[in-house]
Amino acid sequence: MFIRTVSVLSVVGIAIGVAAVVVLTSLGEAAREDIVDEFVGLGTNVIAVVPGKVETSGAMGVFGGTTHDLTIDDAQAVQRRCTAVRRAAPVSLGEAPLQFGAAGRQIPVIGTTPDYLEIRDFTVSSGQSLPGGDPHRGERVCLIGRTVQEKVFGHTSPLGEAVRLGDWRFRVIGVLGAKGKMMGVDMDDVVLVPVRTAMRMFDRTSLFRILLQARSPVDVEMLLQKQRTAFDDAWKRFEERHPRKVRSVRHRIERVAASARLREAARSEATRVIWVIREFVLRVGELAGLEKEDDVFFLSLEHK
Repeated sequence: MFIRTVSVLSVVGIAIGVAAVVVLTSLGEAAREDIVDEFVGLGTNVIAVVPGKVETSGAMGVFGGTTHDLTIDDAQAVQRRCTAVRRAAPVSLGEAPLQFGAAGRQIPVIGTTPDYLEIRDFTVSSGQSLPGGDPHRGERVCLIGRTVQEKVFGHTSPLGEAVRLGDWRFRVIGVLGAKGKMMGVDMDDVVLVPVRTAMRMFDRTSLFRILLQARSPVDVEMLLQKQRTAFDDAWKRFEERHPRKVRSVRHRIERVAASARLREAARSEATRVIWVIREFVLRVGELAGLEKEDDVFFLSLEHK
């Protein structure tokens, strides 16, 4: 009897172990597919320019220093002077309550230009895109996502309707095609406005970033080889001019490089864990009968 019980428990333990491996493997594969799909949705040959620092201090070069603002003029200068750039889209971000009649909701607001839709592979399902021309002109028009249309306007056509974003009134000129989530953000639940208008709305002097689209795929190996060659040439010049400082400077460079590698490895691992947990929670929500994945992550709090 004892031997039979031990055998049964052993079989059950093995079955649980195999099931756990299968579940974790499937979750990891699903998370990988989600990540690949979302990176594909970011667009092709895209480079993001973020506000930099004039001076930096600290081992990783991210603490201290003065941030240099990015402006609309910078975006225009990049597109005008860089022949390898096909499109340049200035981007300003904010959040404001959108109101139409009695319906309303808090909405992420993206201030940008028509090139943003091309870079991010957006489509306009009805109406028209953002106005082109001089991006310094701040017209009060907007494009809304598919979710915004469904939850705010219902079955009513939003084209030509006046909505309020915060304290500003806008006219809806178009509806974006379904896009889905991009890096965890529901791009169907956003509002697009001209970039200058967004900067005025949120009292911003700097852009969030500038998105660039290259004319052709970037040869990563060639760029890395150029970087290595430039580094070797610079190091040789340094050895010739400052031979006594070579050892100490080499040690500092190695220490900074090791810190950067450790930071990137930690961030990569954290991202992987978060995506696995996210996929697990979504599957639990499906098994529990929740209709929307938002119900898994958000709770409504009433203040009394």
